This record gives sequence, C-alpha cells and structure tokens, in this order.
Amino acid sequence: TLAHLALGGKVGATRLAQALVELKRQPDPEEFTLLANHSSEPAVGKAFANLLSQPASQRTSLESLLRARQQLTDAQLPRLVAAAAKALLAREPSDASSDLLLRLASGFKLKELEPEVIAFVTKTNQTDDRKLTGLRALREMGAEQLALFQQFALSGKPGNPLQREAIGALASAKSERAVPMLLEMWTVLPGG
Repeated sequence: TLAHLALGGKVGATRLAQALVELKRQPDPEEFTLLANHSSEPAVGKAFANLLSQPASQRTSLESLLRARQQLTDAQLPRLVAAAAKALLAREPSDASSDLLLRLASGFKLKELEPEVIAFVTKTNQTDDRKLTGLRALREMGAEQLALFQQFALSGKPGNPLQREAIGALASAKSERAVPMLLEMWTVLPGG
C-alpha cells in the first residue's frame, strides 16, 4: 500500500480502499488520513464508512480522526464522523463515549451532534466539569442555544467557570437576540 500513498489523491485513495477490502486489515494512520480526505469519492466513502462502523475499531478510528483533524478537508467527513459518533454512543453509552462525542463535536464543529451534546449538558447529576465541557462544545460548534446558555449563566455561582463559559457562549452566538439577552440579564447575574 506504499504505492497507494505515493500515488496520493483520488486515485491513490480509491486504489487503497479497494486493497484494504481485499487485505482485510485496518489502515495505518497515513492511509487512514488519505481515505478520510477523499471520503466523498464513492468507492472511498463506502470503504471509509465501513471502517468507521466497525465496532471493534470504531473508537480508535474516531480518535485517529480527532488527532488528524487539522489535515482533513473532505466535505463529506463531518457527516460520516457524526454518524459514527452517534453509533458508538448508542452502542456503548459510557462516560468515555460521551467524552469522545464531545471532543468530536467540538473539534469538527459537528452541528449534527447538537442534540446529543444538549442531552449531555442537561443530564441530571452531571458534574460541573462535565457540563463545562459540554457548554464549551456547544459554543465551539456554533450552537444557537441562547435559552440554555442564559439558564446556565443565571444559575451559576459568581465567577464560576460554568457561568463564565455560558456567558461566553451567549456572547459568541451569531443570533441577533444574543446581545440584547446579555444586556437584559447583566444586572441580575450573580455577582453582576
């Protein structure tokens, strides 16, 4: 498969996808990146989606994508990553799966994962640190959850990182309603 890497581009990715099916093995990190960057090519996308859906290697594959995300440019990739992250969380509803989903949502700005991130943040008995991670993911995804951000801002303790993140998320929201909401609640914020 060194030849496929040397070819690079669509041709190399397509041939690599075909070779991996025949060899029945997982791609190495370089091969994985080549496939990911050409996942909009039909043959490559099918093989790559198959890699992301394999339960035995799904977590590892998603972690690999997260580490390589600065090198990834394919427009189809976010859809594939979101689907795989949802499948992993459904199959393995653990803290580790939730944490990975949050990191993927944040790192790839996956709006498709917004409902899962909101469910995570609003989950009963969730620790403040985990809520903070979820709010940060929502902010980095560009979520427009103004009422949720406002709720966390108003219920937070003065100077608490959770309150600061909620205010930051509200302030960075692109909605026309964000600034008036901030101004309206500023005088009633704890410590405000």
